[in-house]
Formats: sequence, C-alpha cells, structure tokens
Amino acid sequence: MKTYPIRLGVFLVFGLLLLAGCGALNGAGQEETATIPVAVLYQGSQCRGTITGATWIGRPQELPPALRRSGDYQWNPDSEGLLWVNMGPRPTGGYRLELADPTARVRQSVATLQVTWQRPAPGSFVTQALTSPCLLLKMPHTGIRKIEVVDQDGRRRAEVALP
Repeated sequence: MKTYPIRLGVFLVFGLLLLAGCGALNGAGQEETATIPVAVLYQGSQCRGTITGATWIGRPQELPPALRRSGDYQWNPDSEGLLWVNMGPRPTGGYRLELADPTARVRQSVATLQVTWQRPAPGSFVTQALTSPCLLLKMPHTGIRKIEVVDQDGRRRAEVALP
C-alpha cells in the first residue's frame, strides 16, 4: 500500500479543519455597534451654564430653569431622555456647539455622539460678550448605561452615567 495517498488525505483533512477553525474565529472579539437617532431640540449661545460638560435629564421636572423658558420639550421618559451639552462660560462670541452626526454609536451599552466644538480662530474679530453655548439633544436611552460626547477631533468633552 502506498503511503502517499494516505498522507495527502491526512494533510487535506487537517487543512480543512484549520480553515474551518479560522472561519469560526473570523469576527471573534469584535463587538457589535448599533446606532440610535439623536435630535437637536435647542441650540443656543446664552444657556447660562456654569460648567463645561453634559447632564442627563430623564424627567421633565429635571429641566434647568434656563431651558424651561426656551421651549416646551416633549419626550417619553420611559424610553427617551435629554442630554444637555454645555460649553460653559466663554469670554467672547465665536464659540458654538453643533451636533455633527444625527446618530450616536452604541457599543457595550456606551453611546458615543459627536459634536462640533467650535471656537473663534486666533486673531479673529469677535463680540465682547459673555456667552455659554449649549445643545439640548433628545435620544433613546434603552440599553444605554453611559454617554460619551466627543468633538470633531475625537477628544472626549463629556461623559455621563445614566441612572
């Protein structure tokens, strides 16, 4: 009996097992990323925010007085909430916050949303007035335990743990 066909057969079987194993591992360790919608409810330059960061608003009674005067916001607290992103006090005009993407990426229960964190260019002419730019965003909270706000350069500007 010739050993050549037996060796070839054994080699082919091990080769197929190796390919099957590699195929099973393809994608292992990769986590699924979902997207959720984010809507701008308010964008302003005079939000009277005293700190830079973000605040989660889960119930209508939690709205800060400055935002209550700005509009009548409707949302379903069982599945949605509001995220107030505040740039904090700024010494001049030319500062602005904008939602860069109307969707947030969700990975391992962490939602990441991107904003444009605009500041005046050095040497530019700006108004001499105290400003406090902010965004009020509505988004679903189901399955989310934390929200990260990143700017156009990928720098984390705020992080909020949801209750």
